[in-house]
Amino acid sequence: MQKPSILIAIAISVLSAAMACAHTWHVEQDGSGDFLEIQDAIVAAAEGDTILVGPGHYVGQHEIPGATDHTATVAFDKPGLVLLGESVDTVRIGEDDTSANYHAIAGLGIASAAIGNVTVNGGSDGVVWEAGGLEVRHSRFENCVYGVVIYRGNGCDIFGCTFQDLERGVFAAQMSTQIFIGSCVFIGVDTGVDVQSTTSATVDSCTFSDGVLGIQYYYVDGTISDCEIYGRANHDYGRAIAIAASPDIAITDCVMDYTMNSAYAVLQVSNGASITGSGNVIRGDGQTSVLLSGENSCYDFINNEIYRARHFCLIAQAWGENTDDPPLHLDMTGNYWGTEDEALIAEWIDDHLDHPDHPNYRMVVDFVPYHGDPVRVESRSLSQVRGIFD
Repeated sequence: MQKPSILIAIAISVLSAAMACAHTWHVEQDGSGDFLEIQDAIVAAAEGDTILVGPGHYVGQHEIPGATDHTATVAFDKPGLVLLGESVDTVRIGEDDTSANYHAIAGLGIASAAIGNVTVNGGSDGVVWEAGGLEVRHSRFENCVYGVVIYRGNGCDIFGCTFQDLERGVFAAQMSTQIFIGSCVFIGVDTGVDVQSTTSATVDSCTFSDGVLGIQYYYVDGTISDCEIYGRANHDYGRAIAIAASPDIAITDCVMDYTMNSAYAVLQVSNGASITGSGNVIRGDGQTSVLLSGENSCYDFINNEIYRARHFCLIAQAWGENTDDPPLHLDMTGNYWGTEDEALIAEWIDDHLDHPDHPNYRMVVDFVPYHGDPVRVESRSLSQVRGIFD
């Protein structure tokens, strides 16, 4: 799934309203362009202009308008600009500096901008964007602490980007809206996507490998679809997907494979979150593949493959002060549990029936009827996915 791009929207606006006023600026370090530095082109450009950046490693620190004591190599000062590098392999932006007040690219209160075909290097944030719209396409992020950081963003798309060896790939928070992350690759990123206090978030067709936490949604409504998430080998912590306090999350056609480490759970749903979904494959080698804790709801969570981890397929917990009250019932029918043996499935589900007097186990999992055979089309193997990154 691919949303209409800001780049296209800007182009339509410029062509229809002020085509004659739009200008293309060239930045070339060999002196053949209009400017030697990107920031000089940003200052000279007008809304709707395009800045084409030639080969080179662009450094320098400039004051970010509206951010005292913060600097960036590229500091946007007006909306509607398009910044395009020659290619991700030839254009590099940012210094080898990860101090808290330095960012490779920044925009505060900028209504819209598009960035593409660059490698973003260094910074506490590779790109930080606040209170506006942003599109980042076909770019690479490395040597940063966080890749893309969005605060109060409105209509932000990150598409076709690669994030490698970072603490966080994409972080969005503070009442952002319409966040789309599509066809991105996260390699060795501790937390791939972390979205908090955001409406309408989408993560689609992304691949995560050698990470600790793949995707985290906290106070979010949105979707996660067609993703493949593989954990960090020999690691004893992490989750493929963690959902908390999020009222409406759809998870579909994802592979969550943490069989290479001993993370406690692969999919965790907690603090009153509700999920729907189908076509998912969930495997782990820790305590359980799925952990439901708190008064959660899984409705229409069917046609999934949920395999037994070291001990369980599913642990279902809900708190209740009065153990005389009837337990909650959770509908998990229509799934495949790695076997057609009903007694084994019951053994691999840890719920109120196993702890009838425990105040933390006030949930019964209803799993019958269930599938006796796998229900999802076979996905790429882990070795095939790893081959993509070799």
